[in-house]
Amino acid sequence: MNYYYDVGPNTWGQTQSQGATPGGALSYYSVVGVGKQALVTGGLSYDANTKKSTPMQGVWIVDIDTWEWTRLGDLPFPVAGHGGVFDGDNNRMIVWAETASDMYMAAFLFYAGVSAR
Repeated sequence: MNYYYDVGPNTWGQTQSQGATPGGALSYYSVVGVGKQALVTGGLSYDANTKKSTPMQGVWIVDIDTWEWTRLGDLPFPVAGHGGVFDGDNNRMIVWAETASDMYMAAFLFYAGVSAR
């Protein structure tokens, strides 16, 4: 179930997701909005049975009009608590994160199907 806020009438609504969705309860992920789509990267997946969180490396896109999710692939390494920005001039998402080895790394995700213009 997805919740959304509609600024016009100042109300909250609900809608159902379509397609395959990121599994588990995710937190500490990065989202950038591009037009009517959002790119979602990484995050922590929580397992209630083991009470452990696992960093993820998935890259997803969700259509805000239909709430349909599509998995685009993976980042080169799992990340959580990271940041991201969309570079519209070069049509790419730039993700930066600190890895387990305390080294900062950057991953550039290019996706030609999304455009800020």
